[in-house]
Amino acid sequence: MIIRLRSRDGLERITVDAAGTVGTLRQQISSDLSMSRDNVTLSKDQKLLLSKTPEQFKDLSNNKLRLKQAGVQHGDMIYMQYPFERTVQSVVKKSVFEGRGFGAKMTVEQLIAKQTRIERQEESHCASVSFDKHAANMFQSYVQSALAFSIKRGGILYGNKDEEGNVTVHAIYEPPQEASPETLQMERETEEEMRADFIAKSLGMEKVGWIFTQSSKERDYIMNSEEISQMAAWQDEVGEHCVTGVVSLAVSDEGSDVHFEAFQAGIVSSPVVSEALLKHAPLKMLCCCVESLFFTAAH
Repeated sequence: MIIRLRSRDGLERITVDAAGTVGTLRQQISSDLSMSRDNVTLSKDQKLLLSKTPEQFKDLSNNKLRLKQAGVQHGDMIYMQYPFERTVQSVVKKSVFEGRGFGAKMTVEQLIAKQTRIERQEESHCASVSFDKHAANMFQSYVQSALAFSIKRGGILYGNKDEEGNVTVHAIYEPPQEASPETLQMERETEEEMRADFIAKSLGMEKVGWIFTQSSKERDYIMNSEEISQMAAWQDEVGEHCVTGVVSLAVSDEGSDVHFEAFQAGIVSSPVVSEALLKHAPLKMLCCCVESLFFTAAH
C-alpha cells in the first residue's frame, strides 16, 4: 500500500506491505529515503510537525505494532519529525504543458488531448444488486438491537455477478472494527478474513463489495467524505462490479424503518485511489480532495 509522509521539508510517498508493522514502515523509510530509522519520530497527529517535544507522540512508537492495528491504511498521511534538514523532491509531476519551454505553442486540439477530465458517469457497471434476506436481516438486526444505530458498523459482501452486471449478495462477513458515529475502520487482511475468503471461494462466491450502517446522528448529507473515499477504495480493490450498501434508520411520527440503499463509485475513482490522490478533509466531512480539486458530497 502507498503511505504519504509529510515532514517540514515536504511530502513524499513510499510503498509498504499492508501486513507489515511499524518497524517495517521505519525500515522502508530508512531504505527508500536514506534516513536513519532511529532518528525519526512518526505519528498520525499533524501537531508533531510543530512540536518541540516529539517524544510525547506515542501512537506509532511501538515497532511491533501492526499497521492495521495502528489504523494505518492505503493512502494515509503519516507525519515525520527528525533533527536534520533534507531536500525533498516534489511528488507532483509537472504536466507536459507545465514543462514546456517559454514561448512554446500548442493547438486547441493538442490542449484538449492532454486534458484529464473528471466527469459524471452516465451508466453504472452494476445493473442491480439483491441481498439474501437472512444475511441482510442479521446484519441490521444486530446494529438495531445491540447498538441502536448509535455508531457505524461495516461488513464485507460475498456473492456472485453475472454477465449483465447483476450482483447477488449471499453472505456478509463483519471483521473486527473500530467505529464512532462519524467514522469506521475495519481491520483488513487478517487471518480471519483469509479464512472467510477461502470458505466463500469453496462455495463459488467472491467479494462483491462492502456494506456499512450510518449512525442515527442527525446529518444533512447522503454520504460524507470518508465514506466516499472508502467506497472508491473498495471499488479499486474489488473491481468495477463492486457495490456499496448503505443502511440507515429513518425515524418519523409513525415509527422507525431501516432503509437499504446501494451505490457505486465512478470508474474514474479507481486510478485516483490507486495513486493515493483521493483523501478526505477530517475537519470538513463533506469535502474530498484530489490534488488542488475539491468535490462536495451530495446533499
